[in-house]
Amino acid sequence: LASQVVYGMSGGLVVPALSSMIVRWEPHSERGRLATVVYTGSQASAVGTAVFTGLVTHSHDWRLVFLLLGALPLLWLPPWLLLVSDSPAKRRGISREELHLLLAQTDTSEERPRLRDIPFRAILSCPAMWGVVAANMGVAWAAGHTSLLLPQYLAGELGLPLHHTGLASALPYLGCSLAGLLASFLYSWLTQARGLAPTTARKLCSSLCLWGFSLLCLPLLLLPHHPLLVTVFCSALLPVNI
Repeated sequence: LASQVVYGMSGGLVVPALSSMIVRWEPHSERGRLATVVYTGSQASAVGTAVFTGLVTHSHDWRLVFLLLGALPLLWLPPWLLLVSDSPAKRRGISREELHLLLAQTDTSEERPRLRDIPFRAILSCPAMWGVVAANMGVAWAAGHTSLLLPQYLAGELGLPLHHTGLASALPYLGCSLAGLLASFLYSWLTQARGLAPTTARKLCSSLCLWGFSLLCLPLLLLPHHPLLVTVFCSALLPVNI
C-alpha cells in the first residue's frame, strides 16, 4: 500500500513533466512523432513486463518478479540524470546546427510562470479542457480495464496457465505500440500533406481510438469462450493516447 501511494504521488507528475519537455525538444516539422515514441515506451514496457512476469512466476517464486522489476528503475536512473536536460540550450554536447533548429522550431520560454500567473479560472471554465479530461479518463479506464481484468478473465474464466496468460496479456500492448507508431505518421500526413489543422487531426485520431475501443469491447460479452478470439479483440481495442 505504501509503495502504491508513493508511486501514485510521483507518477502523477510524470505526464505533465514529459509534455513540457517534449514541447522544448520537438521541432514543428516532426510534431507528434517524438511524443509518440516517448509514450509508446510505456506500452513496450508493458509487453515485456507481462511476458516476463508470466514466465518467471511459472518457473520461480513470484517474489522474484517484484525484486527484479523493482531494480530496473535503479538502472534507468543514472542515464536519466546524466543525459537528460530541460531544454536544448542547457544540453551539453549538442551541435550548433541542431540547437539552432530546435530554438527556431519550438515555441517555449526559459522563464517558468509563477503559481499566481497561471489562469486557473480560465482553465477550469474552458470546455476544451474538460473535453481533454473526459477523453483521457476514457483512455485510462480502457487501459486499466485491459491490464487488470484481461489476465483475470484469461486465467479464471478460460483456464489458461499463468505463463500463457502473460503472453496473451502482452498482445494488446504490442498492438497499442504499433498503432501508436502508425498514428504518428498518420497525424503527420494529415497535418502536413493534407493541410488538416492539428486540433482536427487530434480529434480524428482520438475519436477513432475511443470509438474503436467501445465497438470492439461490446462483442466480448457475446463471443464464445475462446482464448484466441478474446485476445484478438483485446489486442485491437486498447486505445492509444495521442
